Amino acid sequence: MAEAKRTGHFRDELRSDEFTSRVERIRVAARGRTVELNGWEPVPELHGSYDTVLSLGRLPNEGDPVRYLQQLVAHLEPSGVLWALEPTIRTRRRGRRLRFGRIRNGATDVPAELRAAGLFVTDLDRFVLPSAHRAGTPFVEAVARFPTDAAQPDG
Repeated sequence: MAEAKRTGHFRDELRSDEFTSRVERIRVAARGRTVELNGWEPVPELHGSYDTVLSLGRLPNEGDPVRYLQQLVAHLEPSGVLWALEPTIRTRRRGRRLRFGRIRNGATDVPAELRAAGLFVTDLDRFVLPSAHRAGTPFVEAVARFPTDAAQPDG
């Protein structure tokens, strides 16, 4: 994968107790062969396939989030899980975006990016991490898998 661009400014939030406790819980839940990709660390060369791929605060550093996710999906086992804990855009009560496209500091609509990469979001938790510099940063914890016949809409 290409060298990451440093566009995100979420370092304070990535050090928060809530973010850290979520990361620890995700690490415990990870099964099988796992690769973890964190914030500002360089993306390692991926070899073979993985049962669990963890993307933790990584998307704001990628110039093309969908391409990044597609590269991860290429290394995901058919029954594998991609777990994303990422800054995202704010949404209204029913999930509608307040703004379109990329917003402040490189955050995107993470569930939409996962779907664009060919995955089906099975679990989603939106939350706000407090920040010393602003009102709070919206984050999302999402679990995504390859679509199955049971998950496909009729039609």
